[in-house]
Amino acid sequence: MSKSRIGLLIVVLLLISAAIFFFISNRIQVRQFEGIPAASAVSVDAPMVVVVDGVSKLNESITTSEVWKELKDVDAIKTLGERISFLEKEILSNEKIEKVLNRRKVVISFNFMGKRDYDYLFAIALSDKRELQQFHQLTSDLRGKKNWKITDRKYSSKTIHDITRNGKALFSYSITRGILMLSTKQVLVEDAIRQLDSKEKLTNKSFEKLYDIAGDDSHLSVFINHKELPRLASIYLNRNGAKQMTKFADYAQWTGIDVNVRKEKILLNGFSMYNDTLKSYLNLFSNQKVIRKHIDDVLPAQTSMFISLGFSDFKLYQKDYENYLHGSPEYFSRLNVFKKFEANTRMSPSSFFNTVVANEVAFSVTHFDGKRPSASAFLVCETKSRSQAEQELIVLLENYTSKTGKTLAESTHVYQVDKELSFKIYEFPAERIAEKMFGKLFGWVNAKYVTFFDNYMIFGESKKAISSFLYSNVLNETLARDTKYIKYADELTGKGNMFCFVNITKGLKIFSHFMNSDLKKVIDKHSDSFRKMKAFAWQFGSDNGMIYNYATLNYDPSIREEPQAIWSQNLQQKIDFKPVFVVNHRDKKNKEVMVQDSNNALYLINKQGRILWKEQLDGKILGQIHQIDYYRNGKLQYLFNTAKKIYLLDRNGNRVAKYPVNLRSSATNGLAVFDYDKSRNYRIAVATKNHKVYLYQKEGKIISGWKFGKTDSDVKFPAQHIRIANKDYIVFADQGKVYILNREGKERVKTQSGNKFSANPIYYEKRSSKHAARLVYTNEKGDVVYQYFNGKSETIDLKDKNKNHLFNLADVDYDGTSEFIFIDDDEMTCINSKKKTLFDYTFNNSNLSDLNIYRFGKKDIKIGITSSNENRIYLLNDDGSVFQGFPLQGSSGFSVGFLSNDHSAFNLIVGNADGYLMNYHVTR
Repeated sequence: MSKSRIGLLIVVLLLISAAIFFFISNRIQVRQFEGIPAASAVSVDAPMVVVVDGVSKLNESITTSEVWKELKDVDAIKTLGERISFLEKEILSNEKIEKVLNRRKVVISFNFMGKRDYDYLFAIALSDKRELQQFHQLTSDLRGKKNWKITDRKYSSKTIHDITRNGKALFSYSITRGILMLSTKQVLVEDAIRQLDSKEKLTNKSFEKLYDIAGDDSHLSVFINHKELPRLASIYLNRNGAKQMTKFADYAQWTGIDVNVRKEKILLNGFSMYNDTLKSYLNLFSNQKVIRKHIDDVLPAQTSMFISLGFSDFKLYQKDYENYLHGSPEYFSRLNVFKKFEANTRMSPSSFFNTVVANEVAFSVTHFDGKRPSASAFLVCETKSRSQAEQELIVLLENYTSKTGKTLAESTHVYQVDKELSFKIYEFPAERIAEKMFGKLFGWVNAKYVTFFDNYMIFGESKKAISSFLYSNVLNETLARDTKYIKYADELTGKGNMFCFVNITKGLKIFSHFMNSDLKKVIDKHSDSFRKMKAFAWQFGSDNGMIYNYATLNYDPSIREEPQAIWSQNLQQKIDFKPVFVVNHRDKKNKEVMVQDSNNALYLINKQGRILWKEQLDGKILGQIHQIDYYRNGKLQYLFNTAKKIYLLDRNGNRVAKYPVNLRSSATNGLAVFDYDKSRNYRIAVATKNHKVYLYQKEGKIISGWKFGKTDSDVKFPAQHIRIANKDYIVFADQGKVYILNREGKERVKTQSGNKFSANPIYYEKRSSKHAARLVYTNEKGDVVYQYFNGKSETIDLKDKNKNHLFNLADVDYDGTSEFIFIDDDEMTCINSKKKTLFDYTFNNSNLSDLNIYRFGKKDIKIGITSSNENRIYLLNDDGSVFQGFPLQGSSGFSVGFLSNDHSAFNLIVGNADGYLMNYHVTR
């Protein structure tokens, strides 16, 4: 081919290529839409916009959520669910439409329908006219369906398709400028068309930025228009609640949140946008660095809700807050309060708080009385120095009292926790100072009184409320030590500028104060569902001109009643030790409690629940804690043993004499204390792993005159001293033989061996008119064995039981002979010596333990059982019925007795699964 022909061919090919390129480009321009976002169709006054990454993905994620399942029947949520389900079933059932819409973001806007209602608009941006034709094909398909009717009409030169079925309107839709708009309300489609034709777009800079940074891995994002949100909320609020909501219209411009729906919680994170040229509350934190939250260290565990603010520079925050208010009615109201305060105290409130406040302040509500939130609302301030803060407060109060003629002493009250601990509570001269100083969030706080705990200053409405706040801290019953709170807040980061926590079950009581009657009816109707929404936690912090948000909503399918205890002391460790009542030799009218936690720490706790001391031991206490008078001077000490040591502690927790005593071999049982002649010449018996039973003097020296040799196997339960007809018997047992000895350790009664005993104690029954004195125990099969002190034994054959059965005995019919009480798996049975079943009771998969007998009176016996699986304790009557008020929360063995000489009710002390030691009142 010649060069000229080759050149001509190249030119022709280039011309053809250009023609093809022009043709394709022109076709694309014809078929493609403008590319404007679907959110452009949303009304500018929409209070909330939800963006979904595909309808099916949303439906799949939310319908598998336990939170959604629980609340799906609530009317407002049910309506939204029906809309989404309709889209999926009626529209996405078309395969072609499904492919288009499930790879498109669906914008769902909440639109107002008059003053007191709203509904939803769905908007989807289509790519080109091919997708438009596919959607119109769906309409054509519906026209052929029986009972379906499609009406086409013009609105503002655009076509709206109204679809009905069986004469009932289903939905309307229009495709305008490449955006599919669909709603069950015709008027919302019309509004969307007007919005698209309007020059005023929803997509302002704040919304656009939030929309762009929404997480790609989230199927669901929520955008909140803070200016319009109060109007949406007011639909569900009473007049007072709606008024309160209007205060937060300037919180920010927009907030965008990505929603991650998990099985039993919902996680939310995103950003809030504010315009620094306009007044916005969040702008106050633009000059603040995030700080680590500590204020929950002092907030009571019973807190229903709290909001804490964190500042890196509190003085700067105050300056910015004043500028934020400037010119508003709040500004002048604040100025008047400040002027009055300064006139009364010769100190400005800004000067006072700037001097004492460190990095955190919090508004909290504990127990709401259903009438006035202020009755249980508090202002809590972290101080730079407690001593400096108290000095500043006293100067302020002295200035105030000198003007009023009232002395500082008259304005100071004392909250006496017990004989050794008290707190001063001061009258404060400005009740409404919290809101004026820290903002609208603190509006419920009535600061009539103020006190201190550790490094915190606490304001409240009454001495009673502040005393309760202090008492919770004395008991270590605070949020930071509460396992449930820690679990609920663990998804949030450690630093921020605001932290909000709501215990939803308790918080509903507060918020009901602001709900209208319709919402209250909804809450009441679905009360069990809402009670399963356990907690909401939210945190925000400043970051490069924006505010980042983290939040979590927690769900728990179980509904548990809060324990109604007299007090509960938070030990923060599991308690599997049966608490012990001990005598206070300084105040014998009032007893105390000793308990050990799973970390082997021993506590002495007074009747008010305050920890008097804590002592770390080398191991778990075996058996009981005994009290002896070591010095014979009326002062009592605590004697007990672990596997390696015998301890003797005085009432202050100090070790006595040469104790602890190291054991020669690991102990296998708890020690026993014998005081043969009531002379306080104590003998201490301990069995060890080398199968010896050692007898010690009270000074901790082994008694050389003790002649006992060895047991055949381990001794698990403490030895007993029994006196019958002026004869002393030392009794203990290994796993196959009972040993009955005299004081020197020589065999006093010969017994048979070889019987396999159950893992239950041996009980002693005194002589009665019906039988001689005897020991009672069970073998592995559950047969009852009587061992008499003449060497004879008797076996009562009973129905075979699990070798791990529990056994105790008590005269429940008060006829002079004890009945046998068994727990075999989940069933408790009471059988008399004639093998007749008197009663039984079946528990539910309970892992039962600690079968004990309690005597409330001469003919008033109760049976106590612990169910660790349920975290429940049971007290049964002598006929097998459950005692009134039970079961209660608890997971350890429990003790019943009196902490004071007021015998109107028993105290029941038990360890709870969450690390609390509980004190319940049990009325006879």
